[in-house]
Amino acid sequence: MATGDGGAARARERPVGRGRGPAPLPPAWFRPAGVPVRADASLLIIAGLVAWSFWLRFDTTEAGGRAVAMAVVATALFLGSILAHELAHAVEARRRGLHVEDITLYVFGGATRITTDIARPADEAALTAVGPWTSIALGCGFGLVAHAAGGGPVGEVAGELGWLNVVLGAFNLLPGAPLDGGRLLDAAVWRVTGDRARAARVASSAGQALGVLLGALGVAEMLLVSGGFVGGLWLLLIGWFLAQAAGSEREVAALRQALRGRRVRDVASPVAAVPAGGGVQEAVAACLRLGRTDAALVTDRAGVVVGVLDVAAVSRSAPWQRRSRSAGVPMTPVDALMAPVDVLPAVQADAPATDLLPLVGGAPVVVLEG
Repeated sequence: MATGDGGAARARERPVGRGRGPAPLPPAWFRPAGVPVRADASLLIIAGLVAWSFWLRFDTTEAGGRAVAMAVVATALFLGSILAHELAHAVEARRRGLHVEDITLYVFGGATRITTDIARPADEAALTAVGPWTSIALGCGFGLVAHAAGGGPVGEVAGELGWLNVVLGAFNLLPGAPLDGGRLLDAAVWRVTGDRARAARVASSAGQALGVLLGALGVAEMLLVSGGFVGGLWLLLIGWFLAQAAGSEREVAALRQALRGRRVRDVASPVAAVPAGGGVQEAVAACLRLGRTDAALVTDRAGVVVGVLDVAAVSRSAPWQRRSRSAGVPMTPVDALMAPVDVLPAVQADAPATDLLPLVGGAPVVVLEG
């Protein structure tokens, strides 16, 4: 059995993209505390903007080469601060028995992917609060270094990082999903009302309102403040991202409510099984006979499932690859286009259906029986 495409996962979870099997994740750079840390290509955007901003700041007081070196060091330490914020979430989640899949750094900061459904508001609050607390603590630490240095390159770099971390921690405490403050609001409403769905609606609505407000402030800065175009544009982009992410959280909350009390087997459905050595034309025909146009299980000669064929990927292949043997042209075998089963997300049939939420997003999810 397999489930088809699903909605976006929670903000701390990275959906799997469409394509030939699951979208490949960036390789893990390293594994602090055993948590794989990945960097999305979009991280280069924020790294470049931050480095440029630091250079503009330091170039007014230092020589050209020294200002560049200070900007590079400050950028690396700032990205390290974002990673420390996410690691704090991950470590606290693990301490509370939750499974942390990985951490991904990207243009808007970072995301810790937790693939266990959080069952108590106290856990939600604790693992959320530790992130902003870490940022503010780092800000205070950099401030002490700046004070001890008493000026010079070290003092300037530490001073800038101190303020940035405090601002980062304070911004994350704004009460709107998917920010940490929105998570805390979610946990508080959940604790008071006992209604998780209502708590998610409140937090997501607050996040959408916050996104609209930030976007409006960004437009005002672009139009009314001299030299404020770049800052206003960045604020507008952040507001747009928050509003979009908050809307996705509302949809996921509604889906979680619909799935509550059901098992994975209740929402999974059978798909066609095709031999690994067969051609893609026959595989597509087998899918259509079952009324399925999303995926097919691929089996070896012993009948063991070895992969899943994404029919959408087949439809995007070159026309000659889809022709049958009767056409007298080469034919691509199924196993050349399938995704190996061991790289696909999987879940047991008797697991709660809500366990699917962190897993679905584009690639098929394999449902295991036994």
